[in-house]
Amino acid sequence: MNFLNTFASLFSNFGNLTWQMVVMWGIGALLIYLAIAKKMEPSLPDPWFVLPALMAATMFLQIFLNPKPTDPVQAKVMYIMPLVFSVMFFIFASGLVLYWLTNNVLSIIQQWWINKTIAAERQKRMK
Repeated sequence: MNFLNTFASLFSNFGNLTWQMVVMWGIGALLIYLAIAKKMEPSLPDPWFVLPALMAATMFLQIFLNPKPTDPVQAKVMYIMPLVFSVMFFIFASGLVLYWLTNNVLSIIQQWWINKTIAAERQKRMK
């Protein structure tokens, strides 16, 4: 259970926010489930490559939620980045990929909420 101590120490450096505690306990419970029920060690790469594929999909979704960059080179790099990261994450530990995937999902929810709030404010101003 050494990976739980490492994971807890990552979150202890970011301050006392409630959502961080919820995410920490949720990921910890998932890691325990993977380690015990599925006989999968979070310090080893994902044998089925499910987590890297999900991480690449969430990165592509983040690209479409965020505003378009003005520089065309930066826009091309943003489309290539999920592919490069998914190839890199095929060999990384599944616990790290799960952490990155969770961060992507939380960022998607946050960006969706920001876009929704801005759209509502724009509609309110137009009336």
